Amino acid sequence: MGETPAGRRCLPKTAPVARSWGEPPQVGATSLHRFSTLPDPRIERSKHHLLIDIVAIAILATISGAEGWVAIETYGQAKYDWLKQFLELPNGLPYHDTFGRVFANLNPLKFQECFGIWFNSIT
Repeated sequence: MGETPAGRRCLPKTAPVARSWGEPPQVGATSLHRFSTLPDPRIERSKHHLLIDIVAIAILATISGAEGWVAIETYGQAKYDWLKQFLELPNGLPYHDTFGRVFANLNPLKFQECFGIWFNSIT
């Protein structure tokens, strides 16, 4: 386990993963800015990962077949090098419980709106 500058534990940036997820989706990865209007429900001091990074990994993992927060975390580990090409990931990858907490507190209507705009931009 690594530590962030604030002393928080995070996954190592090169965590080994045994599962193969196939080829990552190529369409729409660069159009994730459509989520920039999504309100971040977290308080400032608890923001160790960028909201766009959390949302992007969750969406891409789900598209690739991940079911549940642990599978989404595992996808992030498996595709870390690829994800770093278009995400900042300043504190490494979020843990599965971070995905769950963030998504549990997102405004579902705003997420649906942003997702619809993003989806329409890639189809």
